[in-house]
Amino acid sequence: MKKQILFLGVILFGLFGIISCETEGDLPVAKDLKLNRTELSIMQGREGEVTIVSGNGKYELTSSDEEVATASVTGSIIKVKALKVGETKFEVVDGRKKHATFKVTVTELPVLTLAEEKIELTNTKATAEIKDGKVVITAKADEGTVTITVTDANKRIATIEVTLAPAPELSFDKKGTDWQGNPTDDGKVEFILGQTGEVTQIKVLTGTPPYTLAPKYSWSTPDSEYTIDGNVITFTGTGYCSDSYKLTDASGKEKALDVKIYNKISVNPTSYTVLTNQTITGKITVKGKADAFEIKSGYDTNIVTASLEGTSSLERDLKLVGGNSTGSTTITLTDGVNEVSFDVTVEAPKALQIFKGGAEVGTTPYTEDDAKFVIKGGTGEYDVKYTLADGTVTKLLENSTISEVSGEPGSYSLDVSRNKGVREGGEVTVTVTRKDDTSDSKSFKVTCATLSSFEISIDGIEVPKKDGAESPYANPHYTISSGFYGGRYEIYVPVGKTIDFKVLNGTATNYTINVQSYGSQRGEVIETSDNKTFKVKTKEAGAYYVDVMDGTTKVLEMIVRIQ
Repeated sequence: MKKQILFLGVILFGLFGIISCETEGDLPVAKDLKLNRTELSIMQGREGEVTIVSGNGKYELTSSDEEVATASVTGSIIKVKALKVGETKFEVVDGRKKHATFKVTVTELPVLTLAEEKIELTNTKATAEIKDGKVVITAKADEGTVTITVTDANKRIATIEVTLAPAPELSFDKKGTDWQGNPTDDGKVEFILGQTGEVTQIKVLTGTPPYTLAPKYSWSTPDSEYTIDGNVITFTGTGYCSDSYKLTDASGKEKALDVKIYNKISVNPTSYTVLTNQTITGKITVKGKADAFEIKSGYDTNIVTASLEGTSSLERDLKLVGGNSTGSTTITLTDGVNEVSFDVTVEAPKALQIFKGGAEVGTTPYTEDDAKFVIKGGTGEYDVKYTLADGTVTKLLENSTISEVSGEPGSYSLDVSRNKGVREGGEVTVTVTRKDDTSDSKSFKVTCATLSSFEISIDGIEVPKKDGAESPYANPHYTISSGFYGGRYEIYVPVGKTIDFKVLNGTATNYTINVQSYGSQRGEVIETSDNKTFKVKTKEAGAYYVDVMDGTTKVLEMIVRIQ
């Protein structure tokens, strides 16, 4: 029996040896176990991964501290879950007993913090939302407090205490003025082209951003250009403009903002010739930001003195006064940003000359119908005197203001006209004298015709001539003026009176009377057979118009003013 058991054991042992030798010879060569990393850092509560790069399958994991982190393997991916702050070491063993290790470090999860813990809002009733990692709070009430709680994905919590307050009024660092020059809360920007970058800025000091800018008036299209960056508005100049804007903030509050951009200073013309002791005004214009203009010192004040006159915001008149010396100098004007030069030449005045039709006046009298002359010499300021043959001063002639001829510097027009308020004729001597040198004068003569005139009486009593109307009309009187046509008589009488008119002088031989239709019911003309007299009977208050005719020519107009 023992022999049989022993024999069976020998057989089994030999069989096992044969099988064992066959299995070992069929296995592939074992691979080295390799991982993609040997260290892994994870925040508490988060997960991480380690990849098995090569190995022999059938992987098992062990951790040196499973309270710090645990791991599981699926395929070639090892997923690690961080449990608490600390370090642990994992060992990986595959089916061929190959080993590999990696270290896991678990770090503390950051505490949720906010940039601001307290915020004062300017609107009403607070609401909040998260946009791009920021807590955006919108106020919806004017007062009170609101606490806003923020919770992140890891259940971390932070709070913000919000104080609600009324929205502040808009204000600027550059304030405007009203029409009287008093400061206002509106904004105002003024600048002159030529400064660096051609730009200027205005800052919004208080308000609720963001801000928007729009034309103040719907019908206007501003010429200035602008950009808004936060609370800074930058305007770019392209040329003169005067624009009105409306600034609106996020709370709906509005303020006016006026923008004025001025051109660089300029002067026209750029040079001028002045006589010694001569004053020049209204000939030279300086344009730009007028209230910033200045005349710089440094020019020769012995030759000329200069000043700026006027009140326009865009231009001034450059006034020049020639000195006692002749010569040239350059005046520099500035607007505080730019400068411009102006050349002045001062010369001595020339002797007086009077021209008619391009030729100097002579001794032959001129007629009153063609009495236009040109004066040259002196400084452009003259006295004109009218005298009769006996030397008495007369009002037969008068002249308009003496002014420089356009396009002819140094030439001045003298237009002499008949004063038809004086009906007598005669020969008038016209004497022109330089104001800057009274020893220099010239004369010429003008012949004046006799004009039709009338003697006026009421009830046989002559009506007196006056220089102007007097009230009441109960005291009849009359005036004579040039008027139109041959002159004008205006007679002032009370209603109900009859006026007698008698021709004193005139060239006409057959006068006729024409009553104008307007106001014709206020009087009645009674003509006589001698054509030298007529009557006007007044009927009601108002103006009664009578034309004295020489054939078809109107030689005189009369207005009977009835009271």
